[in-house]
Amino acid sequence: MKYAVIEIGGRQQLIRIGQIFEVDQLKLKPGEKFEAEKVLMVGEPGQKAKFGSPYLKDEKVLLKVVDHFRGKKVRVATFKAKARTRRVLGFRSALTSVEVISIGETPKKTAPKKPAPKKK
Repeated sequence: MKYAVIEIGGRQQLIRIGQIFEVDQLKLKPGEKFEAEKVLMVGEPGQKAKFGSPYLKDEKVLLKVVDHFRGKKVRVATFKAKARTRRVLGFRSALTSVEVISIGETPKKTAPKKPAPKKK
């Protein structure tokens, strides 16, 4: 099973085909497919892995947005002794769950063939 390391949302993620993982919220609609542009490494078990410097240009990872949701609430409490200061804040991050569709090489782009000129 192929695996890859991609950079998405400023964070690196180790992924496999069919895996669903969470990233910071993306401005895409659920069901929409997109391509990861920053692929750092691609490999298969038992074979040599390909590493980029810093990114691989001939590899692509196709992803699909599954859902948008908000993460678990994080509570932050501040307290100052002897000053009677207490404050509790909460934060929930906006997240997107993403599914890995495929990991592989991009097909080589060739120029379309021009039709031969017609003889009269």
